[in-house]
Amino acid sequence: MQSIQPLVTASLPHVVRTNNALTAGSNGGPSFEELLANSVRQLNSTRQQTNAAVENFSIGAENPTEVLTAIEQADSAYQTATQIGNRLVAAYDEIKDLRI
Repeated sequence: MQSIQPLVTASLPHVVRTNNALTAGSNGGPSFEELLANSVRQLNSTRQQTNAAVENFSIGAENPTEVLTAIEQADSAYQTATQIGNRLVAAYDEIKDLRI
């Protein structure tokens, strides 16, 4: 764990180290709820942009290459969101099964 902490703090500047634990939101950074809400908003925005590109393509106003690129970006975003959701559920299940 020691070796990845510099990577985590470098890639996530809003995460701070306190008492050998990584926390967010305590020093004015976004909370988990805010990060999740922003991610969902970005995912929805990607979906809307893709829908607009497909609609524009259907009337001949959009380049097919740009439409395919938008579709691939949206697909990648949804796959990433699905994997993150699966990992969150797995982490919750693991914590739930801990015996205290």
